[in-house]
Amino acid sequence: MDKFDDVRLVARFESAGDVREVYVGNEGQGGFFVREEVTGPSAVLVYDERRHVVRVGVSGAAAQKLAEAEHLQGDVRANVEDHFSKEDYVLIDLMDACDAAGVEYTYATLGKNGVLQYRPGSS
Repeated sequence: MDKFDDVRLVARFESAGDVREVYVGNEGQGGFFVREEVTGPSAVLVYDERRHVVRVGVSGAAAQKLAEAEHLQGDVRANVEDHFSKEDYVLIDLMDACDAAGVEYTYATLGKNGVLQYRPGSS
């Protein structure tokens, strides 16, 4: 789902048989993406699949707008990695922050039988 070499696993959480892994990488110039992978009983129950993958990408200009709206200091990607290193911060929190700030982002899921669902950011 990602074609970048700079992807980094920033968090891995286990609970009640579920495993949630969060990866962050660069996207274009100054942008970033977050990929969340969930395996276990919850993925089977909610998505009817053993592994559910969701990815949100934010372009460079949008990342700067998000940084201003969220009052982030320093490197945007480092701030995002820090947020996602905490178990209570999930991908929907990033999407909510983007929506509240009017920040465009791409959204993709890799679902059952390898079906990719993609929603580009608005133009």
